[in-house]
Amino acid sequence: IPLNDLTPMNSRASVPYESNSLFANIPPEQLGEERLIHSEVSFETGEIIFEEGDPPDFCYLVGSGSVHITKLLPGGQTERLATLGPGDFFGELALYDASRRSARAAAAMPTRLARLDATAFDRLRQIAPLQITSTLADRAIERMRVTNETLIFELAAVGWLSRIGTEIGTLAHNLRSPFATIHSAAD
Repeated sequence: IPLNDLTPMNSRASVPYESNSLFANIPPEQLGEERLIHSEVSFETGEIIFEEGDPPDFCYLVGSGSVHITKLLPGGQTERLATLGPGDFFGELALYDASRRSARAAAAMPTRLARLDATAFDRLRQIAPLQITSTLADRAIERMRVTNETLIFELAAVGWLSRIGTEIGTLAHNLRSPFATIHSAAD
């Protein structure tokens, strides 16, 4: 399927695949008529796109709908890492380094996705190496900021932030006094 021939299904909001943020830094003439899209798929609300630990297969471009990215925590709880909508992409890290999926992706509502397989993803990296690297770095920084904000908020909400600060203060004090460190270790 040519990149510029795709039109996602109609929904509350949709973004043509060629306008996906994965391609944001790549001039259209640099892509030309490359056939990057492997296929289009649709998912209903709650349907699993991939599970944490699955082998890498595709990078996904959200055309319409939304996707929850979640992580399984010790004890069996799940933590939502992100909710992605039209124009976003996900699953690129597994293709970038051929690693297993680090999280689960599931449709949060009826969702339409385009898929790039490993060959197309590698081709994209050949066509526009600096641009795709810049896009992936920008996305990683954005995701890290959101994760940090969430972590700080959650730690503060349960009082752990002040406990961590107290423990670090105690550790710093003890490191200044070797005798106190030995005494603490003996306790």
